[in-house]
Amino acid sequence: MAKMCIGVLSDTHGNRRAFERALEAMGAVDLLLHAGDFANDAIVMGNMYGIPVQTVAGNCDFFGTAEEAKLFEIAGHTILLVHGHRQHVKSGLEELYEAGCANGADICIFGHTHCHEIEWRGNMVLINPGSPSQPRGSKPSCIRMMLEDGIPPDIQLLML
Repeated sequence: MAKMCIGVLSDTHGNRRAFERALEAMGAVDLLLHAGDFANDAIVMGNMYGIPVQTVAGNCDFFGTAEEAKLFEIAGHTILLVHGHRQHVKSGLEELYEAGCANGADICIFGHTHCHEIEWRGNMVLINPGSPSQPRGSKPSCIRMMLEDGIPPDIQLLML
C-alpha cells in the first residue's frame, strides 16, 4: 500500500470550531482517526469534508453505535484504536501497552486524558493526540501521521 496521511483526534466534545481548526492544521489527510468523546463529531465532519473516518466510543459517547475498540491495518501498520478509559490510561499506559501487544499492534491510539503524548516502547508507539477543544495542561492539539509499509510512522504533534 502507498504512503497514507492520517489525521488523529480525540476528545472534541462537540466543538465544531475546534475540530475545523484541527482539520485546517492537518492539511489534506487520507483518513481521520478519532479516539472517542464525541465519536459522532468525526462522522459528521468526515461526511462534510469527504474524509473517511474510523472512530471508537469514549466514556461520554452515550449516543451512537461506535465500538469501544478497533483493530485494523493501514499501510503495513497494525493500529489499535481505543478511548483509553477501559485501559485506565489516567493511571499509566501499561494496560494499553499490554492490549497492543496482545493484538499485535505497532501503533496504539488513545484519548481520555485530554493530554497529548507520544511514547515509544520498543517497536510500538502509544499516541494520544490530546484535545483540540478541551486540553488539559497544554494548548489544543492533534496529530498528523504519515504511514508507509516497512517504515516507522512519522508522527507530528500539531499545536493549535
